[in-house]
Amino acid sequence: MINRGETMEFKSGYVAVVGRPNAGKSTLLNKLVKFNISIISDKPQTTRDIINFIYTDDDAQIIFMDTPGYQIARNKLGDYMDKAMRSAIEDADMILYIIDGSVPFKAGEKELMDIVTSSNKDVVIAINKIDKEESYLDEIIAEINSRNLKAITVPISAANDENLDKLLDEIKNTLKPGPMYYDGEYLTDKPMKFIVSEVIRQKCLLYLSEEIPHGINVEITKYEELEDKVNIEAIIYCERESHKGIVIGKDASMIKKIRLAAKKDIKEMLDTDINLSLNVKVAKNWRKNEDKVKFFGYK
Repeated sequence: MINRGETMEFKSGYVAVVGRPNAGKSTLLNKLVKFNISIISDKPQTTRDIINFIYTDDDAQIIFMDTPGYQIARNKLGDYMDKAMRSAIEDADMILYIIDGSVPFKAGEKELMDIVTSSNKDVVIAINKIDKEESYLDEIIAEINSRNLKAITVPISAANDENLDKLLDEIKNTLKPGPMYYDGEYLTDKPMKFIVSEVIRQKCLLYLSEEIPHGINVEITKYEELEDKVNIEAIIYCERESHKGIVIGKDASMIKKIRLAAKKDIKEMLDTDINLSLNVKVAKNWRKNEDKVKFFGYK
């Protein structure tokens, strides 16, 4: 582990990671720390909260603050997510702005770029998905240049690990000398219960369609570590009684599918046997209710 007084050139700092939904923020951060801390899906609102990823090497410790994808808030949960992103930008030492280079530069992206520009923070921009056949790289770079945004731009492919070392170097160059904030073995400051709840929610996002996944929330009610296994009990909340039947499925087929897939991933992650029990309850329209949003921990 690096000693704080060993060198004045050791870099550290908090980096707010922002982007539109599905820009690839979580994929990139999982790759950088070499562990699947944040869940990934092709559905918006996959990331709902600020999740710290802790990257440490001999030169630096970077605390990446993964934030919810930027979009117009439509309910109380959306309000929370927007405030969480803006709070991370305000608190951070610098910003890592991820742009999906495989889609046109739309209005929502321009709004987010306005927020980033007005922050007056140091910015590194990663234009992601350069491995895709469709590319809008030149259009995006032209948009950046037209705004006189003083940012370092690095084209990357998080999926293929392309230019990730260069991206890390640019972030390190931007950060100032600082201390180790966490032990070098830490990858996140989130407890394992949170990561397990997110794995279960990911399987709901994967297997459930249309509006249902957006109204899913997972609460871990029991997390018991024994010598040879971990016992986990969780409640999957949905917003309507009709959704509950779909989450359970005919003859409990859907909830079994979710449970088995989540159990497999959690077992691999913890490297021990898992007992996983899932229950389904209704929290009617919880995303629109500020008290319920806070009850589920979004505050």
